Amino acid sequence: MSEQIDVVRQYFDTMNAAIAERDPAIIESRRRLLADDIVYQNKPLRRINGKTELLRWQSEFAGCDFMRGEIRHIAQDSDWVLTERVEEWSIRGVGVGGEIMGILEVREGQIHTWFDHMSHFGEWQASGQMPDGFFSRWSGPE
Repeated sequence: MSEQIDVVRQYFDTMNAAIAERDPAIIESRRRLLADDIVYQNKPLRRINGKTELLRWQSEFAGCDFMRGEIRHIAQDSDWVLTERVEEWSIRGVGVGGEIMGILEVREGQIHTWFDHMSHFGEWQASGQMPDGFFSRWSGPE
């Protein structure tokens, strides 16, 4: 297995553990896998630039009752790693989940670019589980 695939697998493995165990050491090990200048986009939401902004976006999921991600398929082309994942989560008792296709660029042991394409975005948006204003804060021009 390559370094790039190892980094991506480690990131998603720690996602599951961070939510389940709420352990600050696990959360910090996950954050170290993100480059300071990361570019992230969960399409169709707007592009997020930088680790600080991405962590702010992720903090809105801090109230998750449950979160699980499973990588179904993973492939690599140079520094780019393609994932097909199934993710499920529940916030305030409302659950949603589905398939996500993601492409991540990994260099020097960190994720520098990450784009997700969600097959269930409309279901997530309609679920009512996200904090007030979540979608308006993160929608808009790229």
